[in-house]
Amino acid sequence: EWLGATRLRKALDSSGFKRRVIIVSACYAGSWIKPLADENTIIMTAARADRTSFGCSDQRELTLFGEALLARYGSSKGSWKDIFTQARGFIAAKEKSLPMQPSEPQFAVGKNMTAVWEDAVP
Repeated sequence: EWLGATRLRKALDSSGFKRRVIIVSACYAGSWIKPLADENTIIMTAARADRTSFGCSDQRELTLFGEALLARYGSSKGSWKDIFTQARGFIAAKEKSLPMQPSEPQFAVGKNMTAVWEDAVP
């Protein structure tokens, strides 16, 4: 079944999970920020609401964003903020060689999640 941001928000709200770190690795993923955002959520997206992301293919295990965020930097010792910043820089450098508009990954940090965003990921 198709899963959109509003449907995901309803599922998360009914799950009982209060604090959330959500990673959306898809084209136009920035459009998911507003429906998912609240004071207890961190959201990282592969692209702006009006941009495609890169590396979507059945031949790839991860998108370029997923590769950078999870595989390349996700195992490093640092905060979500550090990992996202490094991944966004990696993606920007890669995209400079492509004849397409940059994806410009986005993030939103709820006011109760600042420490989770800035502290080292366990």
